[in-house]
Amino acid sequence: RTVSKRSCKEMCFSAYWWIDLVSVLPDYVALVLATAAGYELDRCAMADDDSDDDDVIETLRAFLRVFRVVRILKIARLNPDTTVLYRAIRLSTRALAVPFTFLLIGAFFFGAIIYYLEHIELEVLAGGNATEGGSPYNDLGEAIWCMIVTFTTVGYGDVSPEGHLGKMACSL
Repeated sequence: RTVSKRSCKEMCFSAYWWIDLVSVLPDYVALVLATAAGYELDRCAMADDDSDDDDVIETLRAFLRVFRVVRILKIARLNPDTTVLYRAIRLSTRALAVPFTFLLIGAFFFGAIIYYLEHIELEVLAGGNATEGGSPYNDLGEAIWCMIVTFTTVGYGDVSPEGHLGKMACSL
């Protein structure tokens, strides 16, 4: 695909070129990492030598394997109707930025409010401890996650407010 492009600009603006790059590049990066660290590519040939370097390289290789999923997007080339979908998404991105921005602002605002209300009610006033049944939110990120899940009506139920003030704020 790279050789067939007339210019570098045409190549850089091609979505399919980027899909190809993101789907193939992690394999080469993993190969270079393994070779540079002297890591044997055949795990069966290795003895029970579990050094930290092997664990780090194996973790990096596993992380880079996630990007192989991008290859599924290459199927989009085969269907001409995907251009209609691509164009609709491209035309609506500016309009969708407004509700997405308000979603994030609301999640941060209400997440912070619920985090501090839960912390005040369950830990300070009740004298509880976070590890012993105190606030269900260990940090602000969990409260923001709870608000995003609530706003998008997914409702996993993994984290929810336990105090009365937190439930009242969440119902708003």
